[in-house]
Amino acid sequence: LGPFVGFRISDDFGRTWSECPRTPENPLFGESGKNGRKVRMGVPHMVDFGQDMEGSPDGYCYLVGHGTDQPDSPAAWIRGDGAWMARARPRPEDPQWLNNPLAWEFFGGRDNQGADLWVRDIADSQPILRWPGRVGHATITWVQQLSRYLLCITDGGDTISTYNSAILESDSVTGPWKMVTWMERFGEQAYFLNIPTKFLHEDGRGGWLSLSANFTIHHLGREMGERPVGAKYSLSLHEFRLGEP
Repeated sequence: LGPFVGFRISDDFGRTWSECPRTPENPLFGESGKNGRKVRMGVPHMVDFGQDMEGSPDGYCYLVGHGTDQPDSPAAWIRGDGAWMARARPRPEDPQWLNNPLAWEFFGGRDNQGADLWVRDIADSQPILRWPGRVGHATITWVQQLSRYLLCITDGGDTISTYNSAILESDSVTGPWKMVTWMERFGEQAYFLNIPTKFLHEDGRGGWLSLSANFTIHHLGREMGERPVGAKYSLSLHEFRLGEP
């Protein structure tokens, strides 16, 4: 599990891109992943607040990634011990601001009154969800109609086995999180689960789950099944509906 290097930036809706000024040797959050050092903020994704971050509660953009702070943990691209979070205030007049380490702070747990703490050093950060060996790739979506966040995580096993998937919910971007559904051997090897706000149903109780699956399709000595149908080594979209509370 390597470090998050930084951002490429486009100011013309993706027609052209400015290269990231950071490098793997000098990544944004200072995590190297070398010589046995562990990465907390791996494979990060922005919290999806909708178009132009319209659902952000405070004007911050939030970044969620998975990894570990345990020296002996076998963290990998789809396996970890927790999900970590960083946040920054974007500066539209200075797009490269998000490639500046000074822009970012990290979730640091909660104080005695239960209020979120934010710290400047990732070494002082705490996970928004800790589940040893179970938290691989993580994404968060704000469902404005329900006033809830949905967190998708993948339990990547030994990385080439079948995977388990989970969706959790909270009324706060930092949790605490409660289980919505646990999907054993989903895919059978689904990963990169994501719920785009753009494709939520009007009432927020359904939408489309994006994923890929079954990249080691022959490793188990048999053809992996498509669970659900259409889950395969490609961009797969699956319509879902949440049950009533």
